[in-house]
Amino acid sequence: MVRRNTVLHDAGRGHPAEDSDDPTGEQMARTGPTGVAPAGAVTAAPLPLEGEAGVIDLRHLGPDGAPIAPVDGAAIAQALRTDVGDERETGRPAPHRLGPLSWYARRGKVDFFLGRMPKDGIILDVGCADNWFKRAAADRGWSNVVGLDLEPSADIVGDLRSWRGLGLRPHSIDAIVAFEVVEHGDFSEPLHDLLKPDGQLIITTPVPRMDPVCRLLEAFRLLQRRTSPHTHLVDVRRFPRFSVVERHVRAGVSQWAILRPQ
Repeated sequence: MVRRNTVLHDAGRGHPAEDSDDPTGEQMARTGPTGVAPAGAVTAAPLPLEGEAGVIDLRHLGPDGAPIAPVDGAAIAQALRTDVGDERETGRPAPHRLGPLSWYARRGKVDFFLGRMPKDGIILDVGCADNWFKRAAADRGWSNVVGLDLEPSADIVGDLRSWRGLGLRPHSIDAIVAFEVVEHGDFSEPLHDLLKPDGQLIITTPVPRMDPVCRLLEAFRLLQRRTSPHTHLVDVRRFPRFSVVERHVRAGVSQWAILRPQ
């Protein structure tokens, strides 16, 4: 195991790629209470929490124009009040720090992506934070996830772009998970160079033009606050050196995709 204090995020100026709404019409079906709205949804401006038993108006219009049930403000208020003692006891981030929508989205990502990943070989979780995805995968029978990040809780601590010095071999990884990572820097080359030719890049990242909405949700503490600027917002259909296998837009603001190296 290699431990290094290096920089994961790109501090340089960004070069956002061209953005679009999902002109191909690739959208998700309704997913239920995963913390994100159904595919193809048009998001209404979020309103402040209206008291302990109030309702945050995060209603959306689905593809058929029918409104989706609003999020219960009392449930979110409870998540925001979660005792930090739970975090100290379990060693895992409390939902109030993560943001309740981010917490629910994590569950949705595991449900949606994990079954599409190999149980053999190596899955590298880039930007793994506290290794939450590795634990969730292990609970479901995937014991092959390795986390990489700057944080000491990662299995490999270091800069993705310095992977050669971290004991990793070129084209040796079967699948790479990059949840909310690529908007922080230029990582397409190391991601490409680490993946096997038939490997998978599992990626989530904001729809570029909807990033201000994400910032607003962060301000309301509904989403986890970004750890560094989004300097490299990109439409994943134009992600360098990769082609799209699947792409879905969730809640109108987030791209969930599976890519292959070219």
